[in-house]
Amino acid sequence: MLLLTSLMEGTISDEEQSDKKDTEHFKELKVDRTHDANCMISKQDDKIEGESKDCSICKQEGNLLRKMKLGVHAVSEGVESVFDARECSSDNEVGKKREYLVKYKDLAHVHNRWITEKQLHLEAPVALGRFKKNWKSVSWKTEWSLPHRLLDKRILAEVHGIDENHADCHYEWLVKWTGLGYSHVTWELENASFLKSLEAVKLMTDYEIRHQQAKKEISDTSQFICIDL
Repeated sequence: MLLLTSLMEGTISDEEQSDKKDTEHFKELKVDRTHDANCMISKQDDKIEGESKDCSICKQEGNLLRKMKLGVHAVSEGVESVFDARECSSDNEVGKKREYLVKYKDLAHVHNRWITEKQLHLEAPVALGRFKKNWKSVSWKTEWSLPHRLLDKRILAEVHGIDENHADCHYEWLVKWTGLGYSHVTWELENASFLKSLEAVKLMTDYEIRHQQAKKEISDTSQFICIDL
């Protein structure tokens, strides 16, 4: 009888092992891309190509297509919280109007934006009331909108409806944000403006180096010691 013992353990750094552990539930779209039986029929009733009302895979792809075509805010379910307020003047109105800095559900802080009090009252009156009541205790840090580390990337070309030769981006990056834990990581399109900075390019280079080193180490050490019992 032979006992096969792998030598692969310990070849990946603690930080990379932590990345792998903490990002397992953030992995790419399901490998099994089998659509529901009535998927093609229900697609005919949808406004955005590739989305089915009943097929879970189509819903994922539809959200991705919507994000690429209409922007990240199109896939959010609304305002999550309010972090700041400011007075600003308007060319079309007399006096000043108040704007609020809001964060949207399931979006990173880099996508926060200022909206008018009127708009916020319509979209999230509860969040507005909560902010007005507790505004002194609310704080927001600019660093939360700065990428700290790129943990993974996934190809978009396999998603139905995306033409690899014509799409303006081919990957999404899994971003860990400065000052925030792994529970706040988000998938971001590679053509996002904040991923075109010199700092972001360096993070991409660091990721590729880590990825290649890990592959090499695994290749070099994926040997097994056969112990004859």
